[in-house]
Amino acid sequence: MIQNWVRLRLSRRGIVRKFTLSIFDPNFLLPHRAGIAGLALVLSDLESQQRQRHQAPLTWHQAPLTWQVTDESVELQWQGKDKDVVRWLLNKTYQIKEPGYLNVPALKLDEQGQYSFTRGVLSTFLQHNKQR
Repeated sequence: MIQNWVRLRLSRRGIVRKFTLSIFDPNFLLPHRAGIAGLALVLSDLESQQRQRHQAPLTWHQAPLTWQVTDESVELQWQGKDKDVVRWLLNKTYQIKEPGYLNVPALKLDEQGQYSFTRGVLSTFLQHNKQR
């Protein structure tokens, strides 16, 4: 239920937000579940990149949040501004490459894949003609 998505806890440093997204939430439709899967893919890819570099997992200093990915859900925890967390996630997830293609590093797309992905995003019902 929506009320259970965000739980707040008080710590010495301030409020800790905990946000859990489950693919089995009865309020989620298929596009929501696809979004959760995409978020899980990005977060898992970030962890994989850290392991490949033989580095410790991302710390609070490097990432403004911590997360746990399971087969059924993604759980996020953070302190501080929500805007900073969303901005960090968007910057890690989407990049614009020349000649204006969207790049999603977690998808590991070549240039043709980036082109197709970009065209797909631009042609969704969420896009308005003035944004093209």
